[in-house]
Amino acid sequence: MGTLGRFVYLAALTLGLCLFEGAPEEAQAATVPPVCWTATAPPTPPALAYSPTTLAFSNVSTGKSQNLTITISNSGQTAATGVTQGGLTPPFTLLSTTCSGTLAAGGSCTSTVAFAPTVPGTTGEILTASASGIASVSAAVSGTGALRDWTTKPPFGTALRTDGDWSVAGLFGCWLLNEGTGAIAHSLVPNGDLQFLDAGSTAPVWVPAGMAFSHGVSGTVYGHLSSPAGFFPNNSAFTVVQNVTVQPLAPYEDMEFWSVYGSGLPAIGLGVSGDGGGNYYRMRWGWNGTETNSAAYRLPPGNYTLATVVSGTSVSIYRNGALFYASTLGAPPPYKGTFSIGSYHRDSSNTTYYGLNGSVGFTLLYNRALSPAEVAAISANPWKVAQPY
Repeated sequence: MGTLGRFVYLAALTLGLCLFEGAPEEAQAATVPPVCWTATAPPTPPALAYSPTTLAFSNVSTGKSQNLTITISNSGQTAATGVTQGGLTPPFTLLSTTCSGTLAAGGSCTSTVAFAPTVPGTTGEILTASASGIASVSAAVSGTGALRDWTTKPPFGTALRTDGDWSVAGLFGCWLLNEGTGAIAHSLVPNGDLQFLDAGSTAPVWVPAGMAFSHGVSGTVYGHLSSPAGFFPNNSAFTVVQNVTVQPLAPYEDMEFWSVYGSGLPAIGLGVSGDGGGNYYRMRWGWNGTETNSAAYRLPPGNYTLATVVSGTSVSIYRNGALFYASTLGAPPPYKGTFSIGSYHRDSSNTTYYGLNGSVGFTLLYNRALSPAEVAAISANPWKVAQPY
């Protein structure tokens, strides 16, 4: 009878289209095999993501660095091209990365971020990743810089030498005074900052606390520590931090903790004098010096962390972290010359010194004025050293 009642029709199926020939009921019975085309979805575009989305450094000592790793993944079905990263500035650095150029579909890559703080405190940046034709993604990067922390003072008798970790602007000299032998005290700052023991009739003695000094008399050069001439930074702002143990003084006896002097240059130093009833603080400037002859500034025998902060013509003295004395200097800055520990160069004839009757545990010299917060931090824990900026 021919093909009357038979026809061709399309059936829309879930995954595509099928072509059937025959009666409609034959499609249900599948007695006539259909011809089908399966639909294919287009590939998804590239999609980048950071893991983790927050990269946090914590308590990294100033002058040190720490590295952390972060991953970028591409969850799309298409390769990401032109992949780049940016957004970091010091103290953060993109140290190394495999995330550049093309990132395959479903692939991942890693980057190493370094944090190298130069000052205490918390800071943050945004690290971004971008690729051609898609939106960029980001991760928050943060870090906290901490003051350098020594758990304890290096053992007595350890010969200290220069250490590259201390090549930080601002800390100009760092003498722990615990070499235990020899005639040179070595600075931890790696620029050849040495203090030489001047052997007098009573030379300094190495002791576990640092160095012990005997008091000198006028006209006699007793043992003290001094730098090469011209060592002291030519600067109108500086800070000296010392740990000192003060011994009892005879009436009107003088002793000096540190001083700066040079031929024809202003001289400045910190010391005390005895008056028979107790010790006084003294701040010296100029060749003749000036005393603070007030009972409010007595310094009885004992152990102290003393910080002298000079900024222009202003001077502030801190005792164990607290402001103790403030004044205005009479000599014009800057100060420059020889830096001495344990005696004061009194006159241009190089004959009169005032020696220290006591001991020095450490001496830190900065070519800037420390803030009150930095002075307090060092005084609270002497093995935390404030950093430069």
